[in-house]
Amino acid sequence: MKTIETIKLSNKDIDLIMAELENTSEPNEALKKLFDSSKNSKLEDDNKDANSIEV
Repeated sequence: MKTIETIKLSNKDIDLIMAELENTSEPNEALKKLFDSSKNSKLEDDNKDANSIEV
């Protein structure tokens, strides 16, 4: 059974989060590199699954 945790945010926190969501910036180089590495890792995992044989 999963436990659900609720976090209460202040109005200031909500405003900050909404402002970030509405005014997103371009990803920096570190984020692009991380995304590419995770995408490549996912592709490798998919290829392993495609090449495996269940008996």
